[in-house]
Amino acid sequence: MGRIAGKAEIEFFLRKVKAVAEHPMGFVLIPRKENMNVLAEYGFLKSFPRKIVQQLTISNYSFTDGDRDCPGEVWVFGKEIEGVSFYIKIKLDLINGREIVKCLSFHPEDPEKHPLEFPYRR
Repeated sequence: MGRIAGKAEIEFFLRKVKAVAEHPMGFVLIPRKENMNVLAEYGFLKSFPRKIVQQLTISNYSFTDGDRDCPGEVWVFGKEIEGVSFYIKIKLDLINGREIVKCLSFHPEDPEKHPLEFPYRR
């Protein structure tokens, strides 16, 4: 597992993510099979993960880690949606000189594979 960011760093990251994601081209859900299957299974629109990411708070934060596929960091959050604990992994990235929020994972939490802990949940 990665590191636990400080509260100020998380709040800064979330402010930036929310500002970038407001732009029509500022958010992308990576079309991995698991992500697409979850949208279909739950009947979520493709825009739904953006809405959820914009609702994240410091209490949803789990940890920060290095991106195993590309340079940079990924930030892992968890959020209960319709009674199901979701695993949400996002990254701020630069594409063609423009910042974008990449949602790398958006699926129900698998406690055996990715057990989430929330260091700032009260």
